[in-house]
Amino acid sequence: MRGIAAIVLFVLLAASASAFVRIDDWQLPDAAFADYSIDTSVWLDIDDLESGDELKATFIIPELGVYASKGYFDPDSLNDAHIQQELSIPWDAEPGEYALQFTVRDQDGNAHTRYRFIDIE
Repeated sequence: MRGIAAIVLFVLLAASASAFVRIDDWQLPDAAFADYSIDTSVWLDIDDLESGDELKATFIIPELGVYASKGYFDPDSLNDAHIQQELSIPWDAEPGEYALQFTVRDQDGNAHTRYRFIDIE
């Protein structure tokens, strides 16, 4: 019985540790074109952060080799908990649907990741 209690406690602690920041909203265009840039905007819920916490944001489209990051930064420096990032789509990107991954993490490694799909035309 003690083993089950330890597992439940571990799961609860892991779940609460990753709830440090949430992604409220994420906007990006429905479609993009090879050899062009897209703008993406993310709004974060940072109410549960403690003073001194710092964040890092990464944007990745693995199949295209697209990677951009910001941080580590003080979330208090954000305007309305808003992050904007321009992503350059490679000139040789084939038309299709691609997964764009956004991850925000703190200096302790706690992270929240979301995915959106974007069409390359």
